[in-house]
Parts: sequence; structure tokens; C-alpha cells
Amino acid sequence: MRTEDFLNPVEEREIEELVNEETIIQLIQEGGENRDKSWIRDNLKDLKPKNFYKEFAYSHTSRKQAEEKLHELLTTITKENNRINRKRAKSLLDNFEPWTQSIDCERYWLDVEASLARSAHEVVGRTSAYNTIKNFTRKINSEEEDLNEFQPPSKKVKNDEPKQPQTAENEIISDPENNLFFARSDYGPECEDKEYEGAEEYEKNQKSKPKLFWFVGPGEINTKGEIYNKWVLDEINISDIFFQFRQSAITKATDGSIEGMSEILALNHIFLIQDSESGQIIDKQLWDRVIQQVYQEYPPPDLPEDWLSKCNEMSKMARKDFKNSKSLLKNWYKSSNKESDDIIFDVFHNILSLYTPSGLAENLQKDLFAHKVLSHVISPFFKDLLEISSVWANEILDSSAHHKKRFDPSLEGKKPDFELHISMNQRKENLLVLEIKPTSHARSNKDTLNDLVKLANELKDCIDKIINDGCKCTFYIMDLQYDALYRMIQLGVFYLPGDRHNFCVINNALEVLLHAQDIVKQSATCCLAHLRGQHSSSSQTSPNRKLMQRKSFHAPIK
Repeated sequence: MRTEDFLNPVEEREIEELVNEETIIQLIQEGGENRDKSWIRDNLKDLKPKNFYKEFAYSHTSRKQAEEKLHELLTTITKENNRINRKRAKSLLDNFEPWTQSIDCERYWLDVEASLARSAHEVVGRTSAYNTIKNFTRKINSEEEDLNEFQPPSKKVKNDEPKQPQTAENEIISDPENNLFFARSDYGPECEDKEYEGAEEYEKNQKSKPKLFWFVGPGEINTKGEIYNKWVLDEINISDIFFQFRQSAITKATDGSIEGMSEILALNHIFLIQDSESGQIIDKQLWDRVIQQVYQEYPPPDLPEDWLSKCNEMSKMARKDFKNSKSLLKNWYKSSNKESDDIIFDVFHNILSLYTPSGLAENLQKDLFAHKVLSHVISPFFKDLLEISSVWANEILDSSAHHKKRFDPSLEGKKPDFELHISMNQRKENLLVLEIKPTSHARSNKDTLNDLVKLANELKDCIDKIINDGCKCTFYIMDLQYDALYRMIQLGVFYLPGDRHNFCVINNALEVLLHAQDIVKQSATCCLAHLRGQHSSSSQTSPNRKLMQRKSFHAPIK
């Protein structure tokens, strides 16, 4: 017996209508999918995710759904007959995650989110104004009755209710001038305009403050992975304290209140360690122990014994009798037979060449400052290291480009003012990078912060590339000895002589640069041994060390 035999004519019509509706819905869905697929085929050559989202009107709330749909359609195309389309679709799927998380995509979703926020703000503003007017109206209606009780006797509206006894309290209540709880209502029709004016002013102020989106790129908001190698000092887990500080910085970046240099660096797991940062991350006593330990790990080399006396002698000569400074230097060359003195002699020779015989020096702009002043001081320290090459300004940092192109092939790297590197077998490792500004520029706190953040991220890129290329190495001013904790250590501060009257600063510059030379030489030796295949098995980068790395966010966007 058939199922239809139990159905009456009315039920049969209902079932037929339902079947027809389902068929129509199915046809609509299939038509929509075919349209999606057809559009992707037509644009497959230069397909960009944001164009797909825009074409089919995906909103911020459906980002995951949009990405899944795009992935599904590309997968379908890889199974079709057209060989070129199959190849292109497969190529996009192989790089699907970085492709759909590019800066263009992030900007698209940010714009959509901002648009939705503006619409919501308008609705909230109108609702708030309406509720305010409604509440005021209700309040006025009730006050018309309540205020009658507080009017002076001559102005009271008579009613049938019995009068209250005229006590001292009632006398005060009945007098508006003495009644502390009497509030006169000034609300009128013009208040509605003021309410809207206030909302418009608020919206204007919000728009005038550009909101930065900090989480662009492959960086991770949460510190993922098991932390095996932790920094413990005096039985205190320093790693956990730093990670808690980073979570606080993440929260501030999310709500737009992040400002401090240490907080901005912490977003990329970089933790600034210097004397002036006491109290920002941990209490001063423990912070002093941290400083003490890192200085013990990177002890500065001793200056040759007569360098200080030579610096003092040249400084005095430059101040009082500059025209004879070069004669003093010539006498040093003749009387010295120590190879170590070549550095200090070359430094003074280079600096003196910047001045006229009368002691005048030109006012140098940033690029000239970097090339003509610092180059004269730093070059003697690295001129004998034949394997090391230096580059001044305007060349993209190789490790920075390596980091960005792994995320998005269209991105370029950062350009430092100066960098030292070694290269062999078509592989290049950066050992030292510098960001340089003249003293007038360095007085700006904002510029100093931006330069330090840029320098920190350049150093982190260098470390990550060295580790990925497979050798163990300690990097000048930054290291990675503990999981997810890039320590940016200030090993010294020095200044360059602005004129002949402050040559006294050269002594400290020599001390810091000698320290840098020592660390760069150690790093170069380690890297060269690996690149030449001379490293021992124990010196190779272990898998655990690669797990210590963390990905970085890019520069924030508006």
C-alpha cells in the first residue's frame, strides 16, 4: 500500500507546495553558488579576497563565513577541467592564510567594522536623545505636581487635600530659596537641539582621534605554545611577569590607550631592559637585579690603558688650540707601536677631517650626519673584518624583507640607516643595525619612540632569520635565550661630538663601540662557521630554539 493512499486531497496539495518551495530554494542556492563561482573564474587571474567580499557584500560579522566560502569555491575550481584555472586556484589555496590576512584585507574589514560602528552610533545617539526627551517629559509632568508643594504660600494652587502642619521643617521646604532639595527645571524645546548638538560634538571628537589598529600581520595576540625555557631569577619567574605585562599592553592596544614605548614593543614579545625603565614592569629592587644579571652576561671589554689619557689630551687641545690638533695626532702615530692604537688614531683622524683649520664644522642634515659623522667613528672598529660588509642607508634590511615576504610577498622590508652583515653561499645574515638622528631630532620624544620601536623590530627580524637559517648566535643588544622573550638590552649610550668643544664624549663612544665590536665579532665567527659548514653538531639550531620564536605584528594602520 502506498503512503499516498492515506492522504486526503488537501494534504496532497500541502505536500506538493512544500516540495515546490524546497525546489525553488534549492535552485536559488545553486544559482547563487554558480554566480559566485563564475565571478571567481572571471577574476581568477588577479583575484583579491577583498574584491570577493565586496562583490557579495560580506559584513565584518561574517568574515569567517566569507573566507570559508572563498576556500570552498577555489577548491571546487581545482577539480574542474580548465588546467590554467586549476593551477591558479591551487596556488591561491597553498597560500590561503597569508593571502586572506594581507594588509588590504585587514583594511577592508576595518572599514566595514567602522561603517557598522558609525551606523550603530547613529542609532544609539537617536535612541539616547529620544529616551532623554521622554524621561524629561515624564519628569516635568511629575514635577508640576510635586513642585506645587514647595511653592510659597501665595503661589500655591489650592486643592482639596488637607494642609500640612506649619512646622519649622515645612517652613524651610515651602521656601524655594532656603530649600536645599529644590531644583528648578530649565528644560524646554531648545534642549532637544542641545541634545543632538552634544551627540554631534562627541562624534566629531571621536573622528578627530585616529584609531590605530595594532594587530596587523602574522603576530599572535596570545602567547601560544608551552613555555619550557623560562627566565627565573632568585626563584622568581621573570618570564611570567613579562608575559603579564604584555597582556596588559594587548588590552591597552585593543581599547586605543597604548602609549608607552615598553608596551608597544611588548606586543611583539620584545621587552626593553634599561636603567631608566625601573618601575614600569616590575618593582625597582627586582628590576635592578635584572639589569645586574644582563650586564654580567654581556661584560664590556676593558679599554686599552692609554686611550683615556689620549682622549683627554685631544679634547683639551681641540678646545684651546684646535689648529695644532692634527700635529698632536701625527706625534702619536710616530711614537706608538701598538696595533690596538690604530683604532683610536683612525677615529680622531676621521673626526678632525670634518673641521676646517680654524675649528668650524658644517651643520649637517640627517643623511649627512649619518654618513659623515658616525661613519667616521664606527668604521675603524670594523675595517679589518674582511668577511663583514657595511651598507649606509636606503637599502632594505634583508632579514626584515624575509620576515614580511613570508607573510605577504607584496610587502617590502624596513630600511635602517646603517647595517653590518656577512654573506656566503647566497645567504646573508645581519649582525648590526643602526637608526641614526642628529641631536636636534633626538630631542623629540615622539621621534625617539618611533625610532626605537623600528630598531627593535629590525633586530627581532635579524634574530629570527639567523635562527631559521640554522645557527646559534647572540645578537648585539637583543637576544633570545628564553621562550617567547626577546630581550632588548641597552648596553651603553654614547654621543657624537657636535663641535670641537665637546670632544670629551669620544671616550665613552670608544668604550661602547669596542663592546659592539666584540659582540659582532663573536656573532660573525659563529655565523661564518655555520655558513662554511664548519660548525659542530652541537652548535646547530635545535628544534627547541626554533620553537622559542614568535611571529611579529606589522606597523599599525589607521
